[in-house]
Amino acid sequence: MNVSGHDPKGRLAPPATDKEGFWGTLSGYYLDGIDFSLDGNGGPNCAASLPMARRVLEDLVAVALCLGSLAFGLRRHRPPPRRSQLKHVLTNDYSPGRVALLVAMTAAYALELGYKMATRQMVFLNQPCHQLCLVHIALLAWPASSSWLTYVFRVHLYFLHGPIMAILFPVTNTLFLPGEVLVYWLEHIVLLTVPFYLLRHGGIFTVEGFTYECTQGLL
Repeated sequence: MNVSGHDPKGRLAPPATDKEGFWGTLSGYYLDGIDFSLDGNGGPNCAASLPMARRVLEDLVAVALCLGSLAFGLRRHRPPPRRSQLKHVLTNDYSPGRVALLVAMTAAYALELGYKMATRQMVFLNQPCHQLCLVHIALLAWPASSSWLTYVFRVHLYFLHGPIMAILFPVTNTLFLPGEVLVYWLEHIVLLTVPFYLLRHGGIFTVEGFTYECTQGLL
């Protein structure tokens, strides 16, 4: 199938019909369109950049630090206040601003899903920023009445360095389809807008005071 007329740079992958069965087709959509010759797409050279001993050591150190941090936090954990205990509660869970952000976030993720399917690179949907899109959709769409949303909101603040880094050091050399770069910027700008909007309106979307907020900023 010749798609060069619709893709001047020749990056649009052909339909995933060269593999048999459901799992073969799914694998095709996930991986077959990745061009490892492009910087930023990884590949064998990237995987071999560190010796196995170094990777194992880094994994062990990272796991130990994560488990230690988790144990430290659980010992000092205080449940967030219930909605009935809050001084300021959202009177309108679905204000125009919240709905607009929900529509923008959902549209950005849907477009990214379409681009990754079209280019058969769906594995990149596992990147942290795309996962944050799903978290934000849940935070914006779910009624602001459950304390578990406070947990999700506070934990997700630790991952906001992802969109910040994506804006400061954008990787757009692997994006070729019409509008793909625009959606890249839309996604990451909205990802940084949603937390500020939810913090401003308060309710169950709170942090634990000035020290906590400063910690998030430093992280």
